[in-house]
Amino acid sequence: MPLRVRPVELDLPFDRTLPDQIRPMLPMPAATPFDSPEYAFEVAWNGVRAMAALEGGRVSLWGRNLTDLTNRYPEVESLKEMTPADSIVDGELIVTDVDGRPDPLALQEREHATTSAAIARAIADHPVTYVVYDLLYARGRSLMREPLHRRQGRLRESIRSANRIYVADPVVAEGFAFFDAAQEKGLAGVIAKRLDSPYRPGQRHPDWLEVRSARQQDFAVLGFIPGSGSRRIEALVVGIYETGGYLPSG
Repeated sequence: MPLRVRPVELDLPFDRTLPDQIRPMLPMPAATPFDSPEYAFEVAWNGVRAMAALEGGRVSLWGRNLTDLTNRYPEVESLKEMTPADSIVDGELIVTDVDGRPDPLALQEREHATTSAAIARAIADHPVTYVVYDLLYARGRSLMREPLHRRQGRLRESIRSANRIYVADPVVAEGFAFFDAAQEKGLAGVIAKRLDSPYRPGQRHPDWLEVRSARQQDFAVLGFIPGSGSRRIEALVVGIYETGGYLPSG
């Protein structure tokens, strides 16, 4: 049954039943990393943003644009084994490679799997991990007005990392070192969040800042895949030059 949509505003009362859906809070871009004891720093996973609710023993999952994702990523069902009743969490779906780094191409294959048969094959080939980094409701109570550090403290007390669920472990104050470590591991960047910030659903706000890793690579365009309708080109075929020849690249 499709999820119903009821917009959620920041001025919700603390005690009430769960809303049907909440739009995620979004970061503003920042040009450079920084250190600050007022911020917690997290990995920018570059995955599929997803909100999850546990109510009545059932897990519901929806995307940034309120698209129902529940049946497409059944791995997240394990949330009901470790999450307080009547809760909503904010997180991100990722697929990792053999080294534990996000694999965007494998994640794209998961996104394109929509039929039952395709989803079953994709789960076997590219299982997702749900990275949880915020707790917005717990036992029917809104936590969105509480500061981030308190919400994340409640999150770590309430949910453990297990069964395709990973609870984010932010670093406080050490933004430069965290950003350098993210770059060394080939990650997309970092998200800096003010420790005293409330959760502002559906808003892009400077309390959250995203610093992207700078990646540069020279490619040669080898061809293209024709599109359809108004989309004349579906994708480019590019190559990297190595020792006398071009190697195709994603």
